[in-house]
Amino acid sequence: MAGWNSQTYFTASHNLICILVKVRFSGPKNVQNIISRVSGQNVSWIDGRIESSIRGANFYFLNPSGVIFGKNASLAIDGSFYVSTADYLALGDHGVFNTNGFSDNDILSSEAPSAFGFIDSSPASIVFEGGEKSNAMPETGIHVSDGQRISVIAGDIQIKGPWYQAQKIDDYGHPVFEPVLDEWGWPVYEIQTDENGEPVYDQWGLPVYKLDDNGKQIPVLAMDENNHPIPLMETLYPATLLASGGQVILISSGPETEISINPDQLNVEHLEGTIHISENAGINVSSGGGGDIIIKGGQFFLDQSSLLSETYLDIDGGRIDIQANDVYLRHGAKLSANIYGTGKGSDIFIQAANSIVAELKSDIYPNLNRISATSDNNMTDSETGDCGRIHLESKLITFTDSSEIASSLKGNDAAIFLKADTVLFEKDAAIRSMQYGSENADISIIANEKIAFNKSQLNLASYSGKDSQPAVAGNIYLKAKDIFFSEDASISVFKYGNGGDLTIEGNTISFTDGATLETFARDSGTASFIKLQAQTSLLFSGNEDSSNISMHANDQANMPSLLIKAQNVSFIDGAYIESENNGMGNGANIKLIADKTISFICNVMHWGIRISGSGIETIIWGETGIRLKTNSMLEGAGNAGNLLLNAENILFSDGAFIQANTNGSGMGGECQSHRQSKNYV
Repeated sequence: MAGWNSQTYFTASHNLICILVKVRFSGPKNVQNIISRVSGQNVSWIDGRIESSIRGANFYFLNPSGVIFGKNASLAIDGSFYVSTADYLALGDHGVFNTNGFSDNDILSSEAPSAFGFIDSSPASIVFEGGEKSNAMPETGIHVSDGQRISVIAGDIQIKGPWYQAQKIDDYGHPVFEPVLDEWGWPVYEIQTDENGEPVYDQWGLPVYKLDDNGKQIPVLAMDENNHPIPLMETLYPATLLASGGQVILISSGPETEISINPDQLNVEHLEGTIHISENAGINVSSGGGGDIIIKGGQFFLDQSSLLSETYLDIDGGRIDIQANDVYLRHGAKLSANIYGTGKGSDIFIQAANSIVAELKSDIYPNLNRISATSDNNMTDSETGDCGRIHLESKLITFTDSSEIASSLKGNDAAIFLKADTVLFEKDAAIRSMQYGSENADISIIANEKIAFNKSQLNLASYSGKDSQPAVAGNIYLKAKDIFFSEDASISVFKYGNGGDLTIEGNTISFTDGATLETFARDSGTASFIKLQAQTSLLFSGNEDSSNISMHANDQANMPSLLIKAQNVSFIDGAYIESENNGMGNGANIKLIADKTISFICNVMHWGIRISGSGIETIIWGETGIRLKTNSMLEGAGNAGNLLLNAENILFSDGAFIQANTNGSGMGGECQSHRQSKNYV
């Protein structure tokens, strides 16, 4: 051991093993950093407890040969925790503490550690083994005090989750026991008895069950051989790395690299190595204000595990910041920056040089992959803060197998932003936003080449809040060379108040095989604007399921304005535009403008049955055309709207139609056709 003013240095020249024991470090009260190195050629395996009695001191553990944390590893330190397989630790601008055994080259200093340095061509790994704990003591785990930091810097990093069995506790804090089950697997409940011990039945002949103090039925408990109730056990997964309101930093480094200890100066030039978080591992910096999770590496895998930076009080949150060559979210991976207080939520940034992929869901791993920044909708606007941003950037962004991005989009800074060469959502993947009250921000997807939604959804909804404040819906903006919606994919905007504009811009835009664009407006508010603009072609194609643009309004809401503009606009095989005004607001203004041709052709008729309260009815679909209608019977009902077609050629054939009618007291619509050459009907 060596001391240098505010720092204490420890050296072990052999393998350091802690198996279910405690290792305690101590020193003068003025020590700010405890620096421990293992300079032998062996990996350190730590399966016990590391303690420091020095108040506020940070702890550094370095072994260039590698470090393994067992399932029972834990910390009891007051400061931050740093573990690394670096070859040296830089001290300020001039000091050096070597970890490779060449202690004669040490230049000790009272300056605080400033960087981890890697020289070896293949930096060693750090592993958190996870698995079932030997005990369920809350002290176990790599946990630091509130506001402190956990830093893991190595070659590869592997983190698996610890777990243990404990008796389940109900919502009222009471222990839960196993119930007796009937032949169908349902719990059996205790029945009330009369003074003769006979079961009590109600007027319908059904048994009257006993109720507990909370009004819940009391189950009959299963007993063990000693006639004691059998505890109902559950599996709990404590956080693998916990730094409430602080920081967790994971960096997978390559050779000849120096990595700053300051998280604001983490400029990793070459992203190398693999960071793999799996098996219900949890990294948690949630607190009154969510902390920071910073991850940098070559390949990053989040598999059946979670990254949490949630905000519970009035403190603004931090960020989840991931940078890698490739990012994979699998088997129920979860990134959460949700807010439950008045502080601003944390931001989520994912930047990958090659790809961001959210995939894989199975019966074994049924949970969906989810990136979320939502607020508690049971709270009013004054009770909950603004949500953070979700920003994804890569060459390829792919969400599949029910993976989703979810946000309340609450606040001027809140937004979902995706930027890539190609963005692909398929197999029930989704982007969802739902907000009660307040102002929403935008969803933007920008791709150099392609945006494709295949059997997936893009949903934006806004409602009045608990305090009846009108919502201001955010806007949706899509821009790419080619944009495809197919196989029942949908964009839907539900707005209760103002806002809710939708813009789609591309070289080609297509909605095929049942893909839909839907808007719903309620209450009063300004009309939203929908623009689909293609440089060459815009296509809606129906076939078995009718692709369509469907717009609806109720109450005092105004219908949106719809502008479709391209060289060629085509609605074929049962595709249609429908505007339905069920309230008192203004009808839709629909404009179709084409440099060359507007064509509505080829009905593809289908029929089926629908069972409702009035019985069985036959339904028919597959008509190609445009329908404007108003339905309200109230005095002052809104009109059906207006339609303008403007093109060199306008073609309606094979049963295609234009309808503008009233089914109530409102006025029917007005239709105009401006052609430069011919109309074909």
